[in-house]
Amino acid sequence: MQRSAAPRVLVRDGGGGISKALKQAWPATAMQRCLFHISMNVTALTIMGLRLQAGKELKHLVIPLSQVKSENDLRTWLVAYNAWETKWHAWLKESSTYQDGSEADRHQRLVKARNLLNRTIRNRRRHHKHVHYTGQPMPNPYTHYEEPA
Repeated sequence: MQRSAAPRVLVRDGGGGISKALKQAWPATAMQRCLFHISMNVTALTIMGLRLQAGKELKHLVIPLSQVKSENDLRTWLVAYNAWETKWHAWLKESSTYQDGSEADRHQRLVKARNLLNRTIRNRRRHHKHVHYTGQPMPNPYTHYEEPA
């Protein structure tokens, strides 16, 4: 990788190892995470929660995420996601106390899926505030951006 010129933006699927290697080799390169892969990650996390209404709703919400093609599509999706997150926020904060006194999220997989989506949204907003692609082809709006560390 170090023999190649650093790209301005790189699209990736979300694997942790490659991210660390890419950040080391090309620290100034912005990372894009494909929303299709984010959708698949959330779907995998919600499979176990499909007996729960929150899991069913989240799965139905993330399926169209990979079909977002415009900023308007994204805004529409964000409004729907915000409604889901608001509706289930208190429920997702529930915790279980184990016999040894330790506590954990009661709905761990759904909390992990929600946190993944929240990180994605937060990172995308941060990226768009600071990075402008003047005169260059705009990266696909349905990918998630991460700024270099």
